[in-house]
Amino acid sequence: MTETGVLVPVGFLPPEPPAPKWSGWLRSTLTCGSPLVLVGLLAWRWPTVDAGTDAMVRADRFWLLGALAAVLLTWVAGSACQLGATSARLPVGRVFATQVAGSFVNHVLPAGVGVAALNLRMLRRCGLSRARAAGAVGLNAAAGFIVHAIALVALLLAVGSRTTRLDRTSVLAIAAGVVVVAAVIGVLAIRASRRAGPFGEWIGRTLAQTGEVLAHPGRALLLWAGSAAVPALHILTLTAVVHALDQPAPIGTLAVAYLGASALAAIVPSPGGFGALDVALLAALTATGGTASAAAASVIGYRLITVWLPLLPGAATLLLLLHRRII
Repeated sequence: MTETGVLVPVGFLPPEPPAPKWSGWLRSTLTCGSPLVLVGLLAWRWPTVDAGTDAMVRADRFWLLGALAAVLLTWVAGSACQLGATSARLPVGRVFATQVAGSFVNHVLPAGVGVAALNLRMLRRCGLSRARAAGAVGLNAAAGFIVHAIALVALLLAVGSRTTRLDRTSVLAIAAGVVVVAAVIGVLAIRASRRAGPFGEWIGRTLAQTGEVLAHPGRALLLWAGSAAVPALHILTLTAVVHALDQPAPIGTLAVAYLGASALAAIVPSPGGFGALDVALLAALTATGGTASAAAASVIGYRLITVWLPLLPGAATLLLLLHRRII
């Protein structure tokens, strides 16, 4: 897409200007450091990996395959989000590979930042201007936040008091709090877009990108369907892990637990949500009526499927993309 908003294939976009000097330094750091980071993560978290492996050995293979399939589909959903967040015709394979690589980088940088940075670099390599690429990444993140907030409020109101140990008044208060926080963030974002400065320009570009995408129904469908599919697939993964460990729970219960835990964990910008998501998910599963030991086993199994197994293909894909200068 050109700066006038005309839809054109990526191959006809103007060439990217020369990369700044720090870009080469960053590329070299990622290329040399990725294998070391992978080994370091495994060594640092080896007790968790070992405990999760022991639990998975005794788990139901059918449910584990279902959990793994759901994790792989999150890459497809993430690709749909990014494809839908811009009107430019992007190469699907390149977008998909970037999401796979992002599953590794996301566990080195604060949650969500890793894949966003890779998407930004990928879009720039595809010929989008810095402003348009930043707007596409911002719209992708905004759509995910909106869908997550709506789903959490809807589930809290629908099944919250029946699936947690909270009374209806507490559930309503939490739902109202989510709505208020989302509204405040929306108002602040709109006000920030009217101010000068890099942040204001980025918010303004994101809002402008929203209008452009909504003008193309197919792109809008990709964006919103992908944004809804990502948390849904994580909920299905958690559900499959819980059933694999022979500790079944209603999917509505697990959906509330996951959405609430991931929302709380997002407040703490730890790499991959390490610590924050684990504690929040453990507390959420316990609050839904499960025992502490069952909740701990489910969290360890969920982390093994969603974090540790994708690390190797994610790191390998990252190195391949760096080698081919796709990011």
